[in-house]
Amino acid sequence: MRVRKHLLTSLFLFSLISICGTLATAQQTWWVQSADYGSGSRRQDVTQTVRRLVSGGNFTVNNQTMGGDPWKGADKTLRIVGRDQQGNVRDFRYGEGATVNTSMFRANQWGGGWNGGGNGQQVWSVQSADYGAGSRRQDVTNTVRRLVSGPNFTVNNQTMGTDPWKGADKTLRIQARDDRGNTREFKYGEGATVDSSMFRGQQWGGGGRPGWGGGGNYDSLEIVSATWGSGTRMQNVTQRVQGYVRNNRISIKVTPQNLGDPTPGVSKTLVVNYRWQGRSRTEKRVEGEMLNLP
Repeated sequence: MRVRKHLLTSLFLFSLISICGTLATAQQTWWVQSADYGSGSRRQDVTQTVRRLVSGGNFTVNNQTMGGDPWKGADKTLRIVGRDQQGNVRDFRYGEGATVNTSMFRANQWGGGWNGGGNGQQVWSVQSADYGAGSRRQDVTNTVRRLVSGPNFTVNNQTMGTDPWKGADKTLRIQARDDRGNTREFKYGEGATVDSSMFRGQQWGGGGRPGWGGGGNYDSLEIVSATWGSGTRMQNVTQRVQGYVRNNRISIKVTPQNLGDPTPGVSKTLVVNYRWQGRSRTEKRVEGEMLNLP
């Protein structure tokens, strides 16, 4: 009887170990949808860098592996937006010095490729671009469209052809759209390298509507960019505002509940740049007002 009891206990423990091993093997894997690195409002797009890194061994988050220092002296974080095979989206955050377990991630989207592009890499059409710091920013759209048609380039005053604010740490912001109509903002600090293969200087489709490049739906409401906050503490809320668009219309109350709260206790302003019927427009709303577009 005692031997039988011992045998049953051993079988139970063996089964438990087997189940744990199976669960460990079947660890959930997340496709790297996007990634950025920095602190506060100074964040740099590192999507391609992270996709390359997760294809190898575990790596440490620092300025060297991320390929730049968006804010010298500040404590920075790496944010990875991952998507699993069921379509669930999750944010992963790693502080400087943290180790990323690459077995949790994959560089390729489910089903193959990086969501577009002839070589499997997602490609974005440059819609607009500006360069500078704070409120001193200069339009460099045509410059960036020309540059992305060539090899990779470094962000600096020489390549951008201007210095909007001497002595300040400047960033390049690129507003882009993929072939499915999704829009996204890319940010690069001075000294960062832009992977030209991610972008194209022409819009999808070509021809057919007023303005550059044509293509797309003339009557679609497109949120090109949206910022929310106060003074120099402005937060990028482009994707959040785009998410409120329904049937090419948007109607929301401008509140921290809907947009987040980058400056608690301080009155904030929402600035939205959008396109409607071939024309670019800008709307500003203070906290508590309604935003109705178009």
